[in-house]
Amino acid sequence: MSVVDGELTYQGKKWDGMAASDQLKVSVAIVRRLNPKCGFVLLDKLEQMDLDTLAEFGTWLEAEKLQAIATRVSSGEE
Repeated sequence: MSVVDGELTYQGKKWDGMAASDQLKVSVAIVRRLNPKCGFVLLDKLEQMDLDTLAEFGTWLEAEKLQAIATRVSSGEE
């Protein structure tokens, strides 16, 4: 993470230009880095992740020994 010309960037990309799902993943990684003892995170808007990305995110959470309490709007057809 950096600030370039007053704008937040991550790996050279402007934060506002990143996909919302990528923003969620980076945000949780930051929490994990700041507080390695953190056991869970609260998340909103997981509907911004497609099912493959959501599964990948869940695998990463498990590998990090993190639990998530999250909201996800869905039609229930997936």
